[in-house]
Amino acid sequence: MSIIIDNLKTAINGESNAKRKYELFAEQAMRENLPEIVHLFKAISYAESIHIKNRLKALTSVTGSDVNPENFVKNDDEKLRSTVRDTRSKMI
Repeated sequence: MSIIIDNLKTAINGESNAKRKYELFAEQAMRENLPEIVHLFKAISYAESIHIKNRLKALTSVTGSDVNPENFVKNDDEKLRSTVRDTRSKMI
């Protein structure tokens, strides 16, 4: 059971980092006045939040108790921000 719990926590952490990265991409696209791209990145970020909720639900079910993702989700905002560049360069 421990491996399942660890895998769910790892998945939640990955989804959380992906969600944050897409939020940052949306912010960059907004600065570049690319509203359609902003909408796309926000939609993808929202999809990641659904993945997070589903995995949290599974983790809660497996552990039999409420789970606080703040105890194991690690988002390195500085590192994630370093991945954000000019939006147009990502589209090529």
